[in-house]
Amino acid sequence: MKDKIVRTCFLILACFVIVAFMPGSEVAKKPIYLNTAYSFQERAADLVSRMTPEEKQSLIGNTMPAVPRLGINPYDVWGEALHGVMGRTFISGRTATSFPNSVALGSAWDPELMKRETSVIADEARGFNYDVIYTLTYWSPVIEPVRDPRWGRTGESFGEDPFLV
Repeated sequence: MKDKIVRTCFLILACFVIVAFMPGSEVAKKPIYLNTAYSFQERAADLVSRMTPEEKQSLIGNTMPAVPRLGINPYDVWGEALHGVMGRTFISGRTATSFPNSVALGSAWDPELMKRETSVIADEARGFNYDVIYTLTYWSPVIEPVRDPRWGRTGESFGEDPFLV
């Protein structure tokens, strides 16, 4: 009796697998770019091969529109995290912590404080993108010592000491 049940279950499973992977089934139609069993390179190549020249062109720039037929969400690379998450995330009504600018933080000479601040910024950036990733590209401090106070990006650096920077 037990063997009969096992054979019946195996037969049902085999039929399911055959039907699921038949040409025309949903599993067989699933494109490579949506199948995580393939490598990133294979998935990317498949996705790009399905795009029209106009769709490819629309995705070059800072603000990229959605491509609904391929399941591509809009994306913005114009985020800033110099002293907290800023940019288009505020359109949703969300707010982020605002920290002192980088040169002020550098004046504290406290690398552990810098790590804590950047950890909060990273957590908030992820939090703003929990449901749909809209922007995870954020610009942040300049990694260059300030040598001339007339430089327009002085406030974006941690200061003039190369060891600290």
